[in-house]
Amino acid sequence: VSGAGDMHDVIKALRAGASDFLTKPILDFALLDLALDKAWERLDLLQERRAYAHELERRVLERTAELAETNSRLRESEALFRQLVENINEIFWLQQLDPPRMLYVSAACEDILGVSTDVIMDDIRNLADHIHPDDRDRAQRFYQLKTLEYSVDEYFKFVRPDGKIRWLRSKIFPIPNTEGGAARVAGITEDITERIAAAERDKDNQRKLIQ
Repeated sequence: VSGAGDMHDVIKALRAGASDFLTKPILDFALLDLALDKAWERLDLLQERRAYAHELERRVLERTAELAETNSRLRESEALFRQLVENINEIFWLQQLDPPRMLYVSAACEDILGVSTDVIMDDIRNLADHIHPDDRDRAQRFYQLKTLEYSVDEYFKFVRPDGKIRWLRSKIFPIPNTEGGAARVAGITEDITERIAAAERDKDNQRKLIQ
């Protein structure tokens, strides 16, 4: 409310945040009531907006903190997982089924199979030619069972690139998705060459005793 009716004062007042402009003398107090009502409505709206902005900021900060904590826990879990699988004698691997893609293979494959992780990560089928001819068909049928809903295991011989033969035992564990199907499979492959050799020596000793 002003005693001056200069348009420049009106513009200045509106730019400063005024919701209305009245000049004195006020002849119709209904206009004053209307202007005051509008001012109070605008003030309430501004307060609501500020409260909403404050609540939104609080939720964003809270959610950001939750995500940061979740990411930290995931990193810790991944570190623990890698420490575990990289310090066991067996080969641990994880594969996506559709589309087929290797997700992870532990470094033990290089010691057991003589094949680098890069070769296996590129395509696990690169190992097919190294399976002993006597066991190749059976091994291929076994790996096709990875789409089933239960774990399976099989024994077969593997010919390393240096020509050495290793007896392997491989077990596959389908990993169900939220719909109950198998979206991924995990596998553990161990070198049982010494175990097989020990069993053969025991058989030879028994045969000698019988003779």
